[in-house]
Amino acid sequence: MIELENLPYITSSIGRSWNISEYFPALSGRVTLHERSDSAQSNKISGSIPRRHNLEQLSRSYSGRFAIEVLSNQRCGIDLEIAKEADFDWSVNSELFEIAMLAPGEKDLIMSSRFSSDNDLETLIWVSKEALAKALGDATQYEPSKIYSPICWDDTQPNNWQAIHVDFVTKESERLIVWLVSER
Repeated sequence: MIELENLPYITSSIGRSWNISEYFPALSGRVTLHERSDSAQSNKISGSIPRRHNLEQLSRSYSGRFAIEVLSNQRCGIDLEIAKEADFDWSVNSELFEIAMLAPGEKDLIMSSRFSSDNDLETLIWVSKEALAKALGDATQYEPSKIYSPICWDDTQPNNWQAIHVDFVTKESERLIVWLVSER
């Protein structure tokens, strides 16, 4: 996990912002993480990245006081969640979760992945699928149970998409789970 407090940031009227592009080296673009300060006037952080022309892809995500955005010439999607313990009936082992979130055979693929023992596995699955749905176009058009999480992807197979997972930790020990999916 990358400690936010050890990274350089800029301060504005809304709070702090980090250019975290270096953690997504395969992406041709810019990734910025924002943290809204307690004194900020607005509950939402508005984007700081202006759109320069129609060829650029902009993707944003919000979780609590944090927002993340990416601007790239590649089709891409980004998602962010502050990790929190899943309810007992919303775990990868529950029937409800499997029906709502997992494509056929996906559970076996996830359980054989390097993420299988992660304490926040359910959040990792959700965030990765949300980033993928955004990269594919309109995220509201994709059912989580119809797409396979990038957690399942095998990097040795030819694929037009790439996924990057990075965790950040705040000074309050909050885990920020970030997934970025983009075209190769």
